[in-house]
Amino acid sequence: MDKNLIEIRDSHFVVDLMYAGTAHNMTGRPVYQEIGLGNRAFVHRDLWNCLQKLIPYLEQTGRRLKIYDAFRPAAAHRLLFEAIPQDGFFVPEASRSPHCRATAVDVALLDAD
Repeated sequence: MDKNLIEIRDSHFVVDLMYAGTAHNMTGRPVYQEIGLGNRAFVHRDLWNCLQKLIPYLEQTGRRLKIYDAFRPAAAHRLLFEAIPQDGFFVPEASRSPHCRATAVDVALLDAD
């Protein structure tokens, strides 16, 4: 694994990768499970530094950040594009995807409940 990748394991963040399972996955297949990533979220070190800046806000408001997608290995990206071959959902080339460079996350803000 790239030395610049950091696994998100902080309690301020809830990791629930949409492509790890099938419940909220428009492809209908557990892509991240298939390639061995499972429900583990990684981001580039620079993005992790940015996410850490959110922690005081999350603590002050009693909230957490839910991570739906983060680093996407090229193998997973190819499977996703095969399932939905429409530019706009997934770019055709993994090299163009910020998720494949670990510089993007899909998130939701959770309240205390």
